[in-house]
Order: sequence, then C-alpha cells, then structure tokens
Amino acid sequence: MGIQGFYNILEKVLRDDPFKRALLIRKVLLKNLKGKTIALDGHGFIHRYSYSHLPYSHLLQIGWLITDLKINGINPVFVFDGKSPKAKNEEKKKREKRRAEQFKNLEKVEQELETKRACYGIKDYVPPGKGGAQLSYPDKNEKDVEEIQRLQQIVSNRKKSILEITPQKIEDVKYLIRLMGVKVIDLVEGEGEAICSILNRLGYVDIVASEDADVFIFQGKYLLRGIGGRENREDNLRLYDISKLIKELNFRSRDEMIDFCILSGCDFCNKIPGIGPVNARKLILKYGNIETILKNLPERFKNNIPDTFNYNEARKIFKDYSERTSLPDDVMEKWSHTPQDYNHEMILYFLADKVPEADDHVRLWTYHITGTLPEANHELMEFHRNTTFISTTSITDPYSINYNKEENSSSNPPSTITSSSFNNNAIINAKHSNKNITLIDTNLDKNSVTTNTNTTITTTVKDITSDSENNNTE
Repeated sequence: MGIQGFYNILEKVLRDDPFKRALLIRKVLLKNLKGKTIALDGHGFIHRYSYSHLPYSHLLQIGWLITDLKINGINPVFVFDGKSPKAKNEEKKKREKRRAEQFKNLEKVEQELETKRACYGIKDYVPPGKGGAQLSYPDKNEKDVEEIQRLQQIVSNRKKSILEITPQKIEDVKYLIRLMGVKVIDLVEGEGEAICSILNRLGYVDIVASEDADVFIFQGKYLLRGIGGRENREDNLRLYDISKLIKELNFRSRDEMIDFCILSGCDFCNKIPGIGPVNARKLILKYGNIETILKNLPERFKNNIPDTFNYNEARKIFKDYSERTSLPDDVMEKWSHTPQDYNHEMILYFLADKVPEADDHVRLWTYHITGTLPEANHELMEFHRNTTFISTTSITDPYSINYNKEENSSSNPPSTITSSSFNNNAIINAKHSNKNITLIDTNLDKNSVTTNTNTTITTTVKDITSDSENNNTE
C-alpha cells in the first residue's frame, strides 16, 4: 500500500511550478539508464504482473522485464520481502477482511451469471463486443447476450481484485530470475522496499524501482516508477529525485516527515478516520508532531481514534530503516553472492510445462541477452502439450493452475535439450517492447536480424552518481 495519497500531495505542491516538476520528476527511457544498477521490489512486480487471465503471465512479464533491462545495459537486483513486522499484522487483517467480503460479492455475481445463462439458454462464454455476441449467439436476444457479457466482465474484474499471491508463485519467480543470471536477495525478515532503499542510500545500487512511496521515508536517493508490462514498458516511466522532492514538502525535520506519513496512512499503523494526506500535512506543519496534534484535535476526531493507532511502533520501524548505516548481515551475505550465468536450457525446462509458448519466448530472451539464437525444441514442447493437464481453477486463487501429470506418470520428458531440425524458411515474428524483430532463419547471427525502432530520447540521466561501482561485488 505504501503511504496513502503521497504522490497526490507531491503533484499538488509542484503544480504551480511545472519547470521544477519536470526537473525533479523526469520522464526517462530505459536507454537513458544504461550502466545503472537498479534494485526492484520483487513482490510489487509479481502483484503487478499477475493481473491477467493467463495463469503464467507473471513469469513471462518478469522474463521480458529482465530482458529489456539487460538490452539497455541495466543491472537488475530483485529484493523480496521476508517475515513482516508485527506492526503490519493489523494491515494484513484488514486486507484479509476485504478479500473475504470480495469473495462473497464474487459468489453472488457468479450465481447471478449462472442463473441468467440457464434462463437465456447461453451456456458458453460470450466474447466481448457486439461482434463477439453476434458471432456466438446470432439467434439470441441482443439485450440478453449483452447482459451476459456485462456479468462476465464483473466476474473477471472481481477475480482480479482478490488475486492472491501464493508462496509457490513467489518461489517460481525467484527461480526464474536466478536462472536468468540476476541477483536475488530474499529476506529472512523485513520489508523489501526498505532494503532496496538502504542499498540505494549506501551506494550499492543507483536507483530503486517501485510504485509505493515508502522509498521516500526509508531515505532512498532515486525512485523509478511506472515500469509497465511488455506492451507499455516505457509509457509512464518517471525518475524521482527523492531528497529534493522531500524539501518541497517544507517539513522542518525527518521526524516531521515520518509523522506525516503515519497520519496519512501507512502499512504499520491504522490511521485516524477523517485525516487524509492534505490535513495531515497541514497539522504537521502547524504542530510539529503527532503528540501535540492529538492534544489539539477537535473532539469529533479524538472520539474516532482507533485503539490500533500505534504510531510509536510505526515511527520506530521507519526510523530503524531510514537511519541504518550498514546492511543487515544476511543481506550483506546475499549481496556478495555472484549470480549464476544465464542458462537457456534450464529456463526452457522450467517453463515448458507452465507456458504453452515457452520455447518462443525463451529463445528470444536468449537471443537478446546473449546474442545467440538457439534452435527450437519442438520435441520438448510437444511432450508437454500432450502430457500437461489443467485442473479447474480454484476460487481461492483465481489464477492458480494445478498441473497434474499422474495420468501420464509413465511418460518422461526428453532427457536432453537436443532440438529437432527447424525449417530454415520459417519466419518468426516477435514483438519485443517497441521493437519489431523478424528472424528469417534460425541459424542466424545478430547481423541477420532486422530491427525497426521508433524511440526518441526524452532526457538523459547524467547526474545520478555511480556510487554502486565501488560497492558491487559481482
């Protein structure tokens, strides 16, 4: 969740000075960050890339994200949350309660959908749009078909809103990242964003990539927001100069900044109802700290202060992370670990039973990262097409898939990665970010590839110091 309303406050403060805003919140392209090391909030990216009807979209999106970063000369490091602080338990309970309510609402809509399917005689899925309705059910009442489409869309949206990230999904992503030769720091305990910020502040990395505003309070230096999916990777990419932006908020100390974030709403403490980020900033600028604010609050606010407004616990967590002058021992050990080399064969074997078109994607990742285009492995992919069965999706995890191979336990995948011969006249069309790449032959070197790129450099990033050069242990 991060700090509620924080970015809205920044926009409000800077709206009267668009020139200053452009300097402190810069539009960039990945190519402008060449040579930089970026710490990425692993859990945040899994959440972002799981909102799809495809149960394996998070794996493909992470794979293409790493590929895009490496193509642009960027060194990524993924940091994953460990055990959460006790102060975050209340926030977790609130999320679980919301999820339970969303499940109930989902079940009601699903029941309504099934009832109307039976009533209208429309048993199967209706594709969206008028064209889909007319092609699927030309003999049905148009309004009835549109009602089924409407309910289908509501069900789809609500399933996305209650998406649950399972431990297995997280472990799969970590494994893929490691196979692609990228460093993973999986914490025993603590917040991934906080460790990303410490890595940035101490000079181990140049930038933190995240959507939440916690990086500001944890004293990171530069924040990269808006990394999209494969289709819109750079559309909303923005680089935030954290220390200069904090000055624009006019707080007199870091303690005031911390108290402002607590009052606005954070993960480590329930907030006072009726006080949002705008009023929180006004109160902090007037009274200086939460204790004085509580003494001067109108009665209507005092009567609504929840018992779980444990601001001292939240304050301690923010201070502990933002004042650290060294990495925790377990993080230092994992930082010092050298990632394994990129492994095409292992990546393909790992994804073959999870992603139907794994071979196509992995070959392109390998080509872009290593400059070598491997031959297609039809034998392996055909084996998994014939032996992988998808069970009914469970409502507890709308996008989870259970791959059951018990019915084919006597079958084994090919023991080697040796590929069958590929038709040299075959043409592979692949869209990679904003590049249209046409491969005419599988036995090609890089010079045989035609690339059409329509991008312009919006700005350059020269003033980010390369502190990471002295601290990276690769």
